[in-house]
Amino acid sequence: MKKTIAASLALGLCASGASAQNRTMQGSDTLYDITQEMLSLCAINPANLIYVGGGSGAGENAMSSNPITQQIAPMSKFLGSGCGKPAPLNVGRGIAHSLDAIGVLADDTEDTTCDVMRYTGSMPVAASANGNGSVECPNCVDSNADGVLDTYNFTEWQQALRIIFAGQHAPVAFDACSQAAPPTRGNATVGNPAFSKFCDSDVRHTLVNNWANMFETGCVDGECTALKHAFRRDDVSGTTDTFLALLSLPSIGNAPFCNGTEFDDNDPIRRPCDGNGQSTGGENVCRRTTLAKETGNPAPTNPVWGAVTSAAAPSPAGRGDLGLVLPVVTPEFIADQFPNNTPCAVNGFGGQFKYAPMPLSLLPAAQQLCPNGVVRALNACLWPVDASGNFGCVNSATNRPPIGTVGFVSAMDGRVYNMTARRANGSIPTTPRKSGNNVVQRPLFNVGFYRIHQRTLQTNASGSTCQEASSTNQIGCLVHASPCSIGFAGLGADQQDPNKVLALGTPAGTSSIAATEPNIRRLLQDCATGDFDERYPLSRKLYLNTLVGFENVTNTPVINGVPTLTQEAQLVRCWQDRRFVDRAADVAGFITLTDKDAPGSCFNQALPGDPTSFSTPTDCDLGDDNPGTEIEACP
Repeated sequence: MKKTIAASLALGLCASGASAQNRTMQGSDTLYDITQEMLSLCAINPANLIYVGGGSGAGENAMSSNPITQQIAPMSKFLGSGCGKPAPLNVGRGIAHSLDAIGVLADDTEDTTCDVMRYTGSMPVAASANGNGSVECPNCVDSNADGVLDTYNFTEWQQALRIIFAGQHAPVAFDACSQAAPPTRGNATVGNPAFSKFCDSDVRHTLVNNWANMFETGCVDGECTALKHAFRRDDVSGTTDTFLALLSLPSIGNAPFCNGTEFDDNDPIRRPCDGNGQSTGGENVCRRTTLAKETGNPAPTNPVWGAVTSAAAPSPAGRGDLGLVLPVVTPEFIADQFPNNTPCAVNGFGGQFKYAPMPLSLLPAAQQLCPNGVVRALNACLWPVDASGNFGCVNSATNRPPIGTVGFVSAMDGRVYNMTARRANGSIPTTPRKSGNNVVQRPLFNVGFYRIHQRTLQTNASGSTCQEASSTNQIGCLVHASPCSIGFAGLGADQQDPNKVLALGTPAGTSSIAATEPNIRRLLQDCATGDFDERYPLSRKLYLNTLVGFENVTNTPVINGVPTLTQEAQLVRCWQDRRFVDRAADVAGFITLTDKDAPGSCFNQALPGDPTSFSTPTDCDLGDDNPGTEIEACP
């Protein structure tokens, strides 16, 4: 296998053809930094290949779209739905090149004792914590023999995270020594509360409305009394797929998270938006009113605004809300993520607004309303602009349009406009999503949660605002900008100081364990001869994947009938050499599969002078000397 790949790639490196075109490659946001480093080490011409991330699912989709737009994809998981494709996409392969883990991140500004997610003990559940007057306590027990099931017991590391992010209360009860993925425990539809999604339970309210309840005994934090937000990755992220699988949660196609899909804000636990997004700090995005007062919510494929009346206005004036769980979905291109960081022009009530184009909808015109409650004018709505007349500025809570539904427009939260990123000309950025066998560009309308601290911090925070290039790093920043929040992302997010990765209970349940290099490397062991059952439980391998077989990857794939110079074969050639990938992994904060500090390690060997024409040394190629790095294949 190794020699076949090497020979084929050598031929690929000599390929010539069409003039260079500026090509983009999609793949894991978690692998953004390591891929950039590999492109540099491997001397890939930026004019031929630009890595834009977008999620592992986006990379897999691009490899199977019609037409195929790339042959390889850096992904934070092995191929999923990509296996089982018809020829020529039936040679699914993956190089496991580094180790990483998913971190549950929190702010680390203060020295607190809240460092370990809860996995033991009993939690008394407050009756009617959700305010509906009844006790809704799935999987609870009667702890004091009074006939009321009002105590929830923690016995596993997964439980608190399952409840917070997905409203799933059942314990997993899975063999800690099993190398297989745990089976799904629960479903995403409301049915039997013990085994289904129940995001408005008294258990969930009790857990997240008392900060100390989420952590092991002894948690003391003078700053936080309740969880503000729980940030999550988007639906096409390999990190999301791995997170769901390791927590035994339903797959992403079932909308398992409490907010709904990556384009929804339907979490029943609501949080008032902080500050005004300008002079008093706080959050930069918000609903125009509270979820409870909305009479129509935007649907993923037909974004609309429901009808509004004065009774739907937020109270107190200018304060909408957001859900507990918030998805972080960013535009495909970095330049579109934060196109304008200036404040919108404020000239008293009715500031400075211009008409901006809105996404088309097939719904009746009466339902295609603008944020201020009025019908679109020639499919356009009034939208705030900066002092130069450019769209995409950051609006405050109190900067509202001059016209709108009486009794509503004067009280609506103006930060709703920031939920849609716009370019200076008013157009809306997109992100690629699969539709049938094709990849389509979906406008990111009303889903700009990633901008929540673009310009201002939570009122109890200090430090820098968040404008990171990747979703992984953005979540790492957001948990500091919003200090009473948590989020999950690849460990690269931990480089966004000051934050910390919370320790979790081990799969064996005997102790807590931190996401350190030795604890993550236990993923490569087993229970019989090692400490597999005492590993950091959200550990994972990272991959470079293909659907056509690495031996068939060329430097000049035919795209839309035109040979296009991409240098993908050259990149594969470098990625199979540990001298390159170990250096890149170290720079990106990942863990090499073998000890990089050991004498004679590939990490310490010199790189070839010309990465386009080297012969791979046997001790740094894929093989027996590098455990875990053999090419994995679809079954």
